[in-house]
Amino acid sequence: MIRVVAQFELKPGNLDKAVEVATELVGETRKEEGCEQYDFFKSSKDENHLVLLERWRSQEDLDKHFKLPHFVELVPKLGELCVKAPVIETVDPLF
Repeated sequence: MIRVVAQFELKPGNLDKAVEVATELVGETRKEEGCEQYDFFKSSKDENHLVLLERWRSQEDLDKHFKLPHFVELVPKLGELCVKAPVIETVDPLF
């Protein structure tokens, strides 16, 4: 199982547009084989801070995700709404 955490710091005033893009991205990604979780969250303290939690069955499934048209089209659009590049990392459970 592969787990990914992605954090996005939006430029002020871009939350609605980010939600629009993220909604489409989530809808398409959840249809992918191997996608076990793909959920966006908004910080309760800062509406410009979004967190994406992902869980994939395998690295192969995640690698396929990166090449699909909805990912290639929508992730750059989401990035344009941010003040800096998203921070994306793979994490391993401790317990």
